[in-house]
Amino acid sequence: MLKWFKRQLDKIKSPTMDWVQVEVTTLCNGACIYCPHTLMGKGWTNKQMPIDLFHKLVPFLRYTDLVYLQGWGEPLLNNDIFEMIRICKDRGKRTGFTTNGMLLTEDTIRKLVDLELDIIGISLAGTTAPTHNQIRKG
Repeated sequence: MLKWFKRQLDKIKSPTMDWVQVEVTTLCNGACIYCPHTLMGKGWTNKQMPIDLFHKLVPFLRYTDLVYLQGWGEPLLNNDIFEMIRICKDRGKRTGFTTNGMLLTEDTIRKLVDLELDIIGISLAGTTAPTHNQIRKG
């Protein structure tokens, strides 16, 4: 009974999550009409998550299965994004992010494939250029 009780306490102390979202940048190369980045204009704070801060999060990754590296910014604008992905993958985590796609060059795509990125979402706002560009400026 005591062993069972200790296992239950360990579960309470160490919650698990299906996924965690880590905002690696608030910078964006787009100007989507619905985004707080655009709406707040000069009131928006542009920051990058430095790799040393990301390293401080690493011990907590053990509580999740999927690490999603994005928030309101464009993840590919963080110069350390490939290193962040590598760190997650080295720990056996499924890893992904959503991008506006503007920075997906052949070289970038090859790096993401080599890192075995699990999920890449490409966010679109329309099925034609005029519709998309009206909402997703830039």
